[in-house]
Amino acid sequence: MFLSSIVFTFTAFAVLLVVAASSGSGCAVEPGGHHSTIVLPENQTYWIEEKLHATLHNVKIGWRDTSYWRNNSYYVAFQNHRAGFIISGDHVHIDGHGIGGIDGNGDVWYDGDQGTSSEGHPMPFNITCSAFSNNAPEGKNWVQNADGFNTMDVRNVTLKNFIYRGGDDCIAIKPRTFDVPISNITCEGGNGVAIGRLGQYLEDSTVDNVVVSVAKASLPIIAFMIRYGWDMRWSDKNSYGKVRNLLFSDFELEGVSHGPYIMQDNGDNGTFAGTSKMEISKVTFRNFTGNLKDSIGRLGQISCSMVHPCFDIFFEDMDELAVTNETCRWTKPGTIAGLPGC
Repeated sequence: MFLSSIVFTFTAFAVLLVVAASSGSGCAVEPGGHHSTIVLPENQTYWIEEKLHATLHNVKIGWRDTSYWRNNSYYVAFQNHRAGFIISGDHVHIDGHGIGGIDGNGDVWYDGDQGTSSEGHPMPFNITCSAFSNNAPEGKNWVQNADGFNTMDVRNVTLKNFIYRGGDDCIAIKPRTFDVPISNITCEGGNGVAIGRLGQYLEDSTVDNVVVSVAKASLPIIAFMIRYGWDMRWSDKNSYGKVRNLLFSDFELEGVSHGPYIMQDNGDNGTFAGTSKMEISKVTFRNFTGNLKDSIGRLGQISCSMVHPCFDIFFEDMDELAVTNETCRWTKPGTIAGLPGC
């Protein structure tokens, strides 16, 4: 194992670090007391010569700039992301003791892109976060794609007590998401809760067993949506999979344009409407209360696929919302319940 060009800053610790520089000379670093800094100068590689057990509190690790990390990182097969720091092994447990955290230096990466997305962003995995909110103050100029919480290639992820204020998806559940309970969330502005986008690439985009309960949504465009869409840059629009076993209950809406919304026409302006090869079934919307926008409010809308029509979609206890302009197409006859006009 080796370290290179890194600055460690400690406020409290118990550590003896024995290293050998690339020149062959050895050194031992044994800081004492508190508020100390260990600097390993650049242009050297420092090998750990003996087994190391470090107890660290309030540690800061200084990294190079973004240009370096875009070209010196580990590729991650997750939408072209990168990782600069990897811990491997078995039964590894990192405990922040209630005060730990990871600062991804996101402002620097966003500022560097200057509105144009590029590859190489670091991406953390398997992180437990609690007691936080994603706040976009009014009058600020935020980047366009700023979802509150996304999942992809996950199983058994739990989200609780989440607050989002912004202009994009409050929550977006993406391909290969399984067994995800979400509860006690607040979405202000944006697109509400979304399953998708799915089907953007040629891959299995299955989503199974997602439960969202006790949610408040004020002034978003849509309270909830399932969307399938693609991009003309990809010639094969044949994504496959199943979206099933979804429950959305106890939603409180205020000034929302649409209630539950299932749309498999999202992408290329609806040019290939009805051709999706994904199947949507066993979806329940239960106990949605509040109010919709008077002029354009819709209780629900469904547009599925001629290839795999939707079935077993249930709207339950929705009678406190306004009921206007409901539409359904490409669904199996007799399998949509509780939505007038279907």
